[in-house]
Amino acid sequence: MKKLNILSSLMIFAGLGVAHASLLDATSNKLETTSQTISATKDAVDSTKNATDALNNLSSVATGSAATSTSTLEKASSTLNSAKQTVDSAKDTLNSAQSNLNAVGSLTDTVTNAASGSSDILNSATDAAVTAAKQKAEEEAKKKAAEAATNAVGSLFN
Repeated sequence: MKKLNILSSLMIFAGLGVAHASLLDATSNKLETTSQTISATKDAVDSTKNATDALNNLSSVATGSAATSTSTLEKASSTLNSAKQTVDSAKDTLNSAQSNLNAVGSLTDTVTNAASGSSDILNSATDAAVTAAKQKAEEEAKKKAAEAATNAVGSLFN
């Protein structure tokens, strides 16, 4: 009966790990979309900068304002590059978190196979491993997402 309880508990924890992994995949997909949007915006800014540079060459009257516009666009392009790098870093963190969850799943399988009379100890070890992996993954993902959002918002005001 204890083995059945352990197996039931481990199956529940494995299910939670799969659900958490799905959430991480969805977040990773959102970050990929954000990264693509940032890249498209950066390309648009770069195109505008190129157009501004062309206008600089054609119009001596607009030289002062075009130079200011070019400088502003260069700064925006640089800021968008930084935001994209932060998003890419967040994606890498999510991939790492996914790997951690896979390792927890493997550990859960190992614990299930080794389950015997020490069910309480095995349950505690599994709980601790799953909780630690989830907390680490969530903390890293939140940190990277917050950093990306802060950088993107901060760039709008600079």
